[in-house]
Parts: sequence; structure tokens; C-alpha cells
Amino acid sequence: STDKEGNVYVSPYNLMVLRTMIFNTFVFLQVFNELNCRRIDDSLNIFKNLHNNKIFILVQFVVIGGQYIIVTFGGRAFKTVPLSATQWLTTVLIGSLSLPVGLFLRLLPSYLIPESVLSHKSEEHKPLINPSRMRLQGATRSIQNQN
Repeated sequence: STDKEGNVYVSPYNLMVLRTMIFNTFVFLQVFNELNCRRIDDSLNIFKNLHNNKIFILVQFVVIGGQYIIVTFGGRAFKTVPLSATQWLTTVLIGSLSLPVGLFLRLLPSYLIPESVLSHKSEEHKPLINPSRMRLQGATRSIQNQN
């Protein structure tokens, strides 16, 4: 609705519905991204052998069931409102858009991806301090504390 000056006014309830739908969409983006992440190679079929991974399926049921409980009954604690079937379907469909994005990324030729992304040799895996240096610093502190 609009006010006298033509400004759009969103009721507090509709704002809560919008926020709940955004929250629900983000959760389903994650759920579908987890499907994408099952394959880290160039294989296009992310559903291959899905039925053999019982723990993955269980986790997905727990996440989706938990999301349903949070949205439907979370109310004040999670600042959500129950969504209609159409709103649920809308958020799940938007969330499923991460599937074609994952497919597109797997179709990219590896020469388009920077070497730093593909390389497993990273500076971040080097320890900041080695064990002998830690012993030296510990001994130095011990001597300083004795004085």
C-alpha cells in the first residue's frame, strides 16, 4: 500500500514474511550448494551415488526438517513467521538456482581458473612458528620470570 505522498508502505507483518523468505532462501541455497559440493571434480552428475551416502541424506533431512520447524514454530525466538506453500516453493526454487551455477563452474575450462586457486601449495599451510622456536621462547620467558 502507499501513503498520501505515494510512498510505498510495507506492513510489519509483510516485512516479517519477506525476512523469513530471505532467510529460507539462504538456507536452501546452502542445501543445494551442499549437493554441488559433493563433486569437486569435473563430473557433471552431482547426484551420482547419492543413495549410497546415507549420512549425507540424513544431514539434509535434519537441516530441512530443522528449517521447517524454525520457520513454522520459531516465531519470536528466530523472528520468523509461518510461510504459505507458495512462499515455501518460491524460496526452494530460488535456492535451487545454485545447482546451475555449480554446473556452470564445473564446465569452465581449468585454464580460465587462476593457478593460485588450483594450486594446493599454499603459503597459508606453513606454520607461523616451528617447535624449536616455541621451546626457545618458552625457555626465555621462564628465565625472565625467575629474575
